[in-house]
Amino acid sequence: MAIEYIFETATDLSPRQVIEYFAQRMNCTVEDDDFAHRDSEMHLLASTSPAGDMEEELEIFGDVELTNLTFRTPRVDDEETRQDDFIAMVQSVLAFFHDHPETSGMLAYQGELILLQRLTNEPITFDTAWKEFARNEDDPRLDDTAEPHMTRQLPQPFM
Repeated sequence: MAIEYIFETATDLSPRQVIEYFAQRMNCTVEDDDFAHRDSEMHLLASTSPAGDMEEELEIFGDVELTNLTFRTPRVDDEETRQDDFIAMVQSVLAFFHDHPETSGMLAYQGELILLQRLTNEPITFDTAWKEFARNEDDPRLDDTAEPHMTRQLPQPFM
């Protein structure tokens, strides 16, 4: 069974553009308009959906089309590779927010627990429990990644 992290964003970019953006930052091979993979066997899959599909998304993003990027990693990866994939994923989401400053979005574990988000007119914010989803919570790269951003307990509307 795979572990999935889902990045949902209200962006004008197409799924292909989102895949290409993340593929470049995460050293992925783009296989199709909506699919890429890393050598570690982490897969990236992009799609679109209206925010109104779920009441919680409508409350968070408003009535806009969302681009969803799923990061899927098999549970059999070794610890170091999973840690590297996790850090690359989070750093790529932060880079996306930096390069697209008007874009809102959130990264959620299994599509339910929000690890980090940026909502309209708000700063990037990490949930207090976000490091628990890394393979090694004591990895100093995690603190370095989150350091310039807020960390607080985020509302969890999908739980």
